[in-house]
Order: sequence, then structure tokens, then C-alpha cells
Amino acid sequence: EITTLTGDAKLQQALVSDSVDMGFGGGPTMAFAVKGSPIVAVAALVSSPNSFSVILPADSPIKQVAELKGRLLATATNGSVPQWLIRRLSMHEGWGPDGIRTIATGAFEASLSATLTHQVDGFMGATEAGYQLEEKGKGRILTGMAQYVPDFITQVIFARKSFAAEHPDR
Repeated sequence: EITTLTGDAKLQQALVSDSVDMGFGGGPTMAFAVKGSPIVAVAALVSSPNSFSVILPADSPIKQVAELKGRLLATATNGSVPQWLIRRLSMHEGWGPDGIRTIATGAFEASLSATLTHQVDGFMGATEAGYQLEEKGKGRILTGMAQYVPDFITQVIFARKSFAAEHPDR
């Protein structure tokens, strides 16, 4: 049975409450295990985060990464991979971790809405969403994140420790 959750924090809640046995989440979520969560990473995909991009409204005056200094980008949740990527981009540019401001808006739809209504300057989101927005003439990709974070554990399959112990073959 497949269940869709709205982020790594929700996945961890589902694993801890025994609502799911295994889940697919972001690499930084492995920190939950270090903090005592009863999970184990059973497989990992290491690559650059090609699936993330800075996405702007089509009519944004921002034309290059250097113009992001001091701007506000939306991300789904605080402490998320997209927020971390924004901070990495800011540090890469020499502005420190807070050179690009962030705001947690909730789900993707909220980040998109805030962007299209110019409540924020853009958002860190799925590259394929940026392409879809470009096709519709509503948005555009400013930059992908692969060049800023070349080696990154992008996705991990997690299991509850008890499930892994009881079913090591799975």
C-alpha cells in the first residue's frame, strides 16, 4: 500500500507512530536517526540535487543569481531540503546563510501562489514544476542547484528499526 505524505517531517511522524513501515525521503532526514528516531536508512541515492531549482514568476526582473541577494524565496517548511539549498546557494555567492531570505509557506501550491502574486520573489522547487510553468508562460527557472551542491544524498529509503529487524529480506 502506498501513502503520500507532505514532507520528511510527516514521514518521520508516520514511521514513529507505526503508520508506515518504510518511506522515501530526503537525505538530511537521516539526522532524525541520530536524534533518536527509531528509523534506519536502508538505501541512498547520491548525486547532485538536479531536481531542485530556483523558480521565478515569468515577469520577474531578476535575471541572474547575483540579483537574489536580500530577496525572499518561499520554501514549504523550515528546516527542509529546499530551505537548506537556498542557504547553500547564498553561501556559495558569499552572502552567508541568510543572504537570501526564506519563508515557509506550507505546500507547493502555497509557494507557487505566493510567487505568482509577487508576495515573494520566487521559490525553491521541483525543476519539472519550473519547466511546466515555463511552458504555460507563468514562470521560469533561474538556476538549478546541481552546480552549487555537486555531491549530496538526495533521496533515502527509510525503515522503522523494528520492521527492518523483523523483515530484513524486504
